[in-house]
Amino acid sequence: MALLDVVKAAFGSEGWPFFPVEGQAAITARLDLEGGAFDCHVGVDEERGIVVAHARLPVECGQDRLGAMAELVTRLNYGLLIGCLEMDYGDGEVRARHAIDVEGAELTRPLMRNVVAATLGVADTFVGVVRDVGEAGLSPADAVAKMVAGG
Repeated sequence: MALLDVVKAAFGSEGWPFFPVEGQAAITARLDLEGGAFDCHVGVDEERGIVVAHARLPVECGQDRLGAMAELVTRLNYGLLIGCLEMDYGDGEVRARHAIDVEGAELTRPLMRNVVAATLGVADTFVGVVRDVGEAGLSPADAVAKMVAGG
């Protein structure tokens, strides 16, 4: 089965509504979680056997906060076991990313679900602290301390 077909089947079996992305081997979805509505994009490279999932964090980051946001993303990524956060320095967009290489193996619905769940888990876990830096103006160190303290 083609990778994109497995991605679609995984989303369907989870009840996650999705839409194909025109001109790309990808789907997009908007998924509501505790931290907000996350725009999710899953793309595949059939030839190389790679699937990549992104979840955009619903946070605005102005140009004046890009340095602070880059520091925060670095601080948060340091301890992550899987997945990562990344930031577009051009517009301040922050998103979670996770990928799987299945070259020579088989992508299954449970594996695909795990990739998406890990991506969304990172996004949902850190959206509050990202919002604290990008929108509320906290320093990265103060925002992380607040998060660790449960705030």
